[in-house]
Amino acid sequence: MNAICLNRAPVGKPLRIVGIEGGHGARRRLATLGLREGMDVRVAHTTDSGPVVIEIHGGRLVLGAGMADKIVVA
Repeated sequence: MNAICLNRAPVGKPLRIVGIEGGHGARRRLATLGLREGMDVRVAHTTDSGPVVIEIHGGRLVLGAGMADKIVVA
């Protein structure tokens, strides 16, 4: 699979965060949530323009579409 934004990733497939696009504030916010390059995630639910629910560290996290668009996965 080529690298794509998290909000375009298929539901249920194991993914790895390969990049985070955005400024210092966005990177810091995502790091605070535990999302960093090299982390394994799985999309649990998504809609065309709404939030993205991901599974990480045995739990679930909901990201807004704008924040999910900054996370690049493969």
